[in-house]
Amino acid sequence: MSFDCLQAPMMTYLVTQEALPQGATLLGVVLSDDKTNISVMSGNRMAYPLLISLANINAHLHNKASAHAYLLLTLLPIAKFTHKTTHVRSLLQDQLVHQALNVVLSPLKTAASMGVMMSDPRGNLRYCFTPLATWIADMPKESLLAGTGAKVSPVTTATSKEFGDAYWHSPCTAANTLAAIRRACSQYSPTDYKNFLKAMKQLQLNGIVEPCWNPWALSDPSDFITPEVLHHFHRMSWDHDVKWCIIATGAAELDFHFSIIQTLVGYWVFNKGVLKLKQVTGRDHCAVQCYIIAAVAGSVPRKFLIAIHTLLNFHYLAQVPSFTTQSLEKVAGSLQEFHDHKEAILRQGIQCDWQILKLELLQSVVPSIRQLGAVMQWSADITEHAHINEIKVLACAGNNQNYYSQIARHLDRLDKWINVGMTMKISPTQARTKNMNQWARTTSPGILPQPIEFPTISLSLPPFSARCPPLRNLIAHSQHQQPVSTLPLNPRYS
Repeated sequence: MSFDCLQAPMMTYLVTQEALPQGATLLGVVLSDDKTNISVMSGNRMAYPLLISLANINAHLHNKASAHAYLLLTLLPIAKFTHKTTHVRSLLQDQLVHQALNVVLSPLKTAASMGVMMSDPRGNLRYCFTPLATWIADMPKESLLAGTGAKVSPVTTATSKEFGDAYWHSPCTAANTLAAIRRACSQYSPTDYKNFLKAMKQLQLNGIVEPCWNPWALSDPSDFITPEVLHHFHRMSWDHDVKWCIIATGAAELDFHFSIIQTLVGYWVFNKGVLKLKQVTGRDHCAVQCYIIAAVAGSVPRKFLIAIHTLLNFHYLAQVPSFTTQSLEKVAGSLQEFHDHKEAILRQGIQCDWQILKLELLQSVVPSIRQLGAVMQWSADITEHAHINEIKVLACAGNNQNYYSQIARHLDRLDKWINVGMTMKISPTQARTKNMNQWARTTSPGILPQPIEFPTISLSLPPFSARCPPLRNLIAHSQHQQPVSTLPLNPRYS
């Protein structure tokens, strides 16, 4: 039996479709949030955008930045509280984020529970429901969304001491989280911050009273929090795999091995090693993964090398765009082989325990693929690139004042400009079609119609900044300059 990355979401789609009225249309909502820096060189200005997209869009188009599949939904507040206790300030910031999300996402929650009439691209009205399909975020944001603490998994019931287990724990459902929140609220009032926070930590919660996903029909944190390639795979490999290899091999020797590797054209080159890299990006993480096995081979024990190789092999196998039953068994087998040889890492004195949250989340990769399809379609690469067009470029086009309002105003005007352009392009086409239909009804067959001239309209988007200097007329400028023959020569060439 085999299935691709689109058939697995189709299975979930059919299960969810059975819970909806007959003839209803399912629109899976895809959300993404992450803080980004909008100041240049100085200022320390941050923005907290929330992007939205649809899971109905084809995965191949969804992962193209030029398709603009992600749009800015809102800019979340970034507040600084003045409470003297650090934990209370963090609690208030988390509660503020969820309160803002509850306000912004309330129309989507209503549409998911009651449905709403929408028009499709052909103009037909459809009865649509909007459950939350996935939420793309990094590790801290996933714990914030799920309402769980830092020492528990946001999607399963595993605690920090169980992160190194070689099996998948039962999912942490929304009902279990809400029951724990009600239990903490019955002990202390949410306004009694210190005692309430202590009660929440005993229940492995972060202090959120009203999660943004409650009530959101057909949505559960254990379902919509999916494995994310950029942070769960590439960043984990850089934070842990490379760290283990540095300690086992030696910093100077590992840098020397990287510097003498003969690379092919188009591959990353590390002439000075990897320890002195600054501002390491996701591209650097991927490049290091290509060479790390060759760089440590022969310098580490065999079982240690097998553990690193199988974990890296798991990362590669989990990123393929389509799966079969046999390929999924290979993915699960690679992870199981790592757990069989991970004791070699402990013997080297590199790792004293396995309290690594990203390691526990790897157990959720295969179940997530079976339920929602390939994990590559939920990568943060595209959403972080969307911050450039949706936030950073617009922020640089302003006067460095009132960033949020200027970004929103700029997007509104750009949207109106695009709509006007589309209307002007469609109007001549509709007029040509109408004229041809009239001619066909009034003209005998065999007579060709006369060509109709329509005005040609050239459309161009407005520049993001109006501060660009005007182009100089170089021909007119050269007429006022001194002739070339009379210019003094450089003594060096005279």
